Amino acid sequence: MSKFDIRAHYGFPPKIDDFFGPVSPAEESGWDYSLWVEEWSEAYLGAEQFASLGRRFASATGVTEVEHMDREVFLIKSRLDAAQLRDLLWPYFVEAAKDGVDRDA
Repeated sequence: MSKFDIRAHYGFPPKIDDFFGPVSPAEESGWDYSLWVEEWSEAYLGAEQFASLGRRFASATGVTEVEHMDREVFLIKSRLDAAQLRDLLWPYFVEAAKDGVDRDA
């Protein structure tokens, strides 16, 4: 499915439950949480914008470090609670999506 097809399918602006899974306690030592980002996020955002998510998430107030562990998982250091963190990071995903739309225009 192309970026344009996937955008047509999910629409713009994106909806959090279509792209973010729950923020869960991290199983990896030294990390507080893991965030699952759906595998189709890269097709939706575009490769460059998808690659920018770790940097974007790390810039959020209350987040001290982020590692894009594998395609769908981001490890996060933060003392915020899981629900706060999920809501805090969502606007960064939306901004990446907007940047992708602006580049395509």
